[in-house]
Amino acid sequence: MISLLCRLLTNLIGRLPASPLNGVVTALDGLDSMMGWLNWVVPFKACFAIMSAWCACLAVWYVYKHLKSIIMKLI
Repeated sequence: MISLLCRLLTNLIGRLPASPLNGVVTALDGLDSMMGWLNWVVPFKACFAIMSAWCACLAVWYVYKHLKSIIMKLI
């Protein structure tokens, strides 16, 4: 049963069209060799970690704010 489901999903995924971003991805492969040097100037990994933490904090704040307003309406 599982193998039938896997074959069905594989067949379905095989019928999907190719990604329209393939040309963009191959064009960015040239930047791969420069990323090591560029990371000395702009620490992308640290920037990504800080931005992810900031977005998580904003999400928690908006959920808290929304739940607080719902609870206040019920009271």
